Formats: sequence, structure tokens, C-alpha cells
Amino acid sequence: MRSHVNSKWFLFRKYLDNFLHFIMPNTIIPLYTMVTFTRTRYHEAVKRWHWQNKVINRGLSLCGVASMAGGTYLAIRFALSLPSLTVDQLRSRVHTLRWY
Repeated sequence: MRSHVNSKWFLFRKYLDNFLHFIMPNTIIPLYTMVTFTRTRYHEAVKRWHWQNKVINRGLSLCGVASMAGGTYLAIRFALSLPSLTVDQLRSRVHTLRWY
């Protein structure tokens, strides 16, 4: 549990859950909020949390697939207009884009 709460994925999902709760407070409620600040029974809160996770995961998957499809489309469309690069030139350009 201790290592799980420090992972980037957990922090991203917590931020996303809180953001969706801010936008749609009656639809998406974080599990901690349901258990701590409402009179909802625990088994109902867990059941609702599983439904919310399924919906959010499907939405994230859909966004990922759409991003990949859009990136592939742009790469194919604009690949012909790019100048021909050697492998060394391409490697040096990618190396300059890395974040440290």
C-alpha cells in the first residue's frame, strides 16, 4: 500500500478522480469521499467505485486509442514532406528532445 500511493499512476488517477468529481459531483465520487463523508454503506461504495473505475478506464483507453490513431494519421500524412534524414541525424534530434 505504501509503495502504491507514491506511484505516478496512482497520483494521476487520484487527480483525475478529483477533477471528474469537481466537474460531475453527482456522478463521479472518489472512494475515500464516499466512505468518509457520506452515509453510504461500504459495500455500496465499493460497488459504485468498481463501476466508476470501469467507466474511467474505458474512457482513458478510448483517449489512448484516439491519440495513437491521430498520431499515426499525422505521421503518414506528413512523412512525405519531411526531409530525408540519416539515422545519426534522427538519433541526435531525438536525443535533444529528451527531458532530464
